[in-house]
Amino acid sequence: MALAALVSPAVPARAQAPGPAASDRAARPSLFRTSDLAYAGVVFGGVLLIEPLEGFERSVRSHTPSRPAGFDRTFVDAGDVAGSPYLDVGLALAAWGGGKLAGSPRIEKAGLDAMETLVAADAVLLGGKILLGRRRPYATSDPDEFSPLAFHEVNQSYPSGHAVRAFALAAVAVADFPDQRWVPWVAWPAAAATAASRVVGRDHWVTDVVGGAALGILSTRVILRFDARRGRGGSASERRAPVVALLPVPGGAGAVLDLPLP
Repeated sequence: MALAALVSPAVPARAQAPGPAASDRAARPSLFRTSDLAYAGVVFGGVLLIEPLEGFERSVRSHTPSRPAGFDRTFVDAGDVAGSPYLDVGLALAAWGGGKLAGSPRIEKAGLDAMETLVAADAVLLGGKILLGRRRPYATSDPDEFSPLAFHEVNQSYPSGHAVRAFALAAVAVADFPDQRWVPWVAWPAAAATAASRVVGRDHWVTDVVGGAALGILSTRVILRFDARRGRGGSASERRAPVVALLPVPGGAGAVLDLPLP
């Protein structure tokens, strides 16, 4: 900046000052960023990696019980409830309504963010499931079996809806409460456990939940920026863009890495 000022001709201050429209455009965050490519790459790359990872997927499936019992049964049932669209939308509505009644704009906004993100993510999710038609692991031992444009639930494995919703809500919580240091330590492990439970219960392949996690986070990032561009949601500096590495394993919650992006 200093070098530019030395070599550039002097310009009157009035000509340099941007007008209200220009400054408003400059303050708006971009709807998409290059960092989004990593998440999009995981979502679409997951489809391309299905065949190369076929042996790995078969191995994971062979280590999951066909009929979970004991702790595995409890783990699977808990994940099924946690990623349910009815529960997740209900929590978002409760946060929005509760924040409104309690006079807490922050909680009200978090609930609205969650509802918008869930709607957007589920729209993309449903289209992907129907278009690909991947068969679920409880119905086949072949991870590379597809029935495109099949509307039956057994052929809607990729991506995992439970993983999409769990990670979308986790991303909203982390973004809307950046000053609460305990939130990532609860939100990400809970989302990872929900995703892993779908693998343990043979409802999804590993690539299903990894792709779903990436889609959930990507949907949240885009929706929050869209709200910021409309003037709802605070400045970009108040947001915390999450990066997550999910490694679901049979009978466990997996590993999570949370890093802030600029």
